[in-house]
Formats: sequence, C-alpha cells, structure tokens
Amino acid sequence: MESPLVNILQDDSLPIRIAKVTPDLVRLADGVTVPPTCIFLNGQAFVWTPPKIDAAAAVPSGKGWEAWSNDIWTLFELVFPKPVLPVPARIKAHLHSVGIQLDVQSTRNACSTYNLLSEEGRRVSAALLPMTA
Repeated sequence: MESPLVNILQDDSLPIRIAKVTPDLVRLADGVTVPPTCIFLNGQAFVWTPPKIDAAAAVPSGKGWEAWSNDIWTLFELVFPKPVLPVPARIKAHLHSVGIQLDVQSTRNACSTYNLLSEEGRRVSAALLPMTA
C-alpha cells in the first residue's frame, strides 16, 4: 500500500510559515505552494489525502465522516514526542455541548493563537498547562 503522506519540502530546517490559504492551495511565506490537504509537523510538510467530506451532510455525531478511519492519522501515531497531550472524548463532548470549540495546541502556540485572536476582537479563552522541556 502506498503511503498517503509525502514530505514535500526540500529544506525542513526552516520553520514553516503560512502566508495564504485558498480552496486550491496553501502558500508558504517563502513562496512555496502546497496542496490544500497537507499536514505541517516538526518543520516538514506532508501531502495528505484524507477522504472527501460532504459538508452539507457531515455532522459532529459522525454522520458524513464514515470514511475517516483511524489509519488516516498514522503520522501522528508515529511521531515522538507527541505534539500535545490528547484530550479525553468526554471533555471534548462537554465543551462542545456548551458551545465551546476546543483547539488543542502546545502552550507556546496556544499563547500566540490567543494573542492573535484577541487582537482581532474575537471572543477567545485559553486554558494553559505548564510547558514541558
């Protein structure tokens, strides 16, 4: 079976910075364009071929997401150390039930995202855990 993930950057020593996103491409700050279905992880960009989603039919309960099997997340199972700790399903479900969208990030990235969204005037909160080395 052919791997659904391919590193598409020649130089992964530089941090990836996203400059523009369209339905057809993601343009990086260095001018490189990548497909809109990709994964950025540890300075590498991977083409990702997830199943298509019918946005009109997909719902949080899982309907419309049936083709999304666990094996499409293999890259994240193999990476070490894990980028962030996983959040238990019951916590995600509770937050969703009270209308909160959960975005799990490293502490550093969460702080940056919080600042950015706050500066944009968005209603945003952050629940931070101590950084690990």
